[in-house]
Amino acid sequence: MAGSSRKAGAGYTEPDTGGWIEHRGDTYRYHVYLVGEAGQFKAVAATVPDVIANGATEDEALDNVLAQLANLLRAKKAAGDQMPRTEITPPPGAQSRVVIVRLGE
Repeated sequence: MAGSSRKAGAGYTEPDTGGWIEHRGDTYRYHVYLVGEAGQFKAVAATVPDVIANGATEDEALDNVLAQLANLLRAKKAAGDQMPRTEITPPPGAQSRVVIVRLGE
C-alpha cells in the first residue's frame, strides 16, 4: 500500500506503550491487535475506537486496518480534530503488532 507500511517493532517504541505517536511530520505509529480465527484474520487498533479490519491473511488484515487508520487520520487532521484515544482490552489470543501510517507520501 503506497504511503504506509507495517513494522513489527524494530526501531520503534515498544508496542505495549499504546496510543498514537507522530514521529515526523505526517508519520504515525499505532499499536494493533491481530487475531486469527478460522482462516480469517482480524486486526483491531488498540487505542482507536471502532477501527477493526478483516482479511484472509495476516498481511491483508494489517493492510486493511492501516488504510482505515490513514483515512481517519486524514479526516481528523483536515477537520482540525484530535484522534480519539481509548485503551481496549486485547482480544483473547491476540498478537501485538505495530503499523506505521505515512500520510505525506
